[in-house]
Amino acid sequence: QTIADCCHNPGAAFALAAEFRGSEGKKVLLFSAMKDKDYPQVLDILRPFFSQILLCEVSLERAASLGELKSAAEKAGFMPILVKSPRKALLQAKRLSGNNGTLVIAGSIYLLAELFGKDKITIAQ
Repeated sequence: QTIADCCHNPGAAFALAAEFRGSEGKKVLLFSAMKDKDYPQVLDILRPFFSQILLCEVSLERAASLGELKSAAEKAGFMPILVKSPRKALLQAKRLSGNNGTLVIAGSIYLLAELFGKDKITIAQ
């Protein structure tokens, strides 16, 4: 299954994490964020619930770079996979989560817009 949640702040991360308490099975996180958000804390909150993270970079000037995301993910205890393109990252994340796992796409509404509809980026700005 795939879950998409913009989850761009610590409060949203706590809410998302609560959904996974006590759940079993492989969970893969596809993540990107804007550099003005507290994504390091979001990653700290989500870390216990995911076996793997893929980081990608949204095509906006406000977006955190792969290097910034990687640093925060490693500090949170992840061993991230870096895939610059969100679309390529999504394909790889789907392969990693497999048929029985859960893929969670989170960190920014801009990531969701880039993956599921370019027109949403213009609306969100």
